[in-house]
Amino acid sequence: MFARTLRTTFAAALLALSVVPAAAFASPADSGAKTSIREEKEKASFPMPAATFKAKVQERITKMRERVVAHMNEKKIAADKQKERLAKLDAGAAKVMAKVDEVGADGTVTKEEAREVHKLARELHGKGRGEHHGKGKEGATRGRGGEDR
Repeated sequence: MFARTLRTTFAAALLALSVVPAAAFASPADSGAKTSIREEKEKASFPMPAATFKAKVQERITKMRERVVAHMNEKKIAADKQKERLAKLDAGAAKVMAKVDEVGADGTVTKEEAREVHKLARELHGKGRGEHHGKGKEGATRGRGGEDR
């Protein structure tokens, strides 16, 4: 019994020691491992030139609009509803871009100013979400024991 346990322990140790050096020499590029988006993305450094900040915000708005359009097409939302929702989105984007112009008037954007823009964008983000999740119903309660069951 003791010999079998000893052999198993030595075999496991030998296997572990042969795998570790092979893994140590492999680089992430060689193994085909993907790098995360956070690693690829540039870290924003403040103060930032206003033109760079404006370009970054505009890029995010464009990506958001593309995602919303793709989602509405996937859900087969009627064209008139799509126009209405995109008009709301564009109105919010215009407010955000106006704030970007305001904070970038001096040519640079500080971290605090960028936070102001972010805060405005988050506030506007919630404006278009009143139609679902029970948020628009009068007297609706959440959780168990609600009277609206």
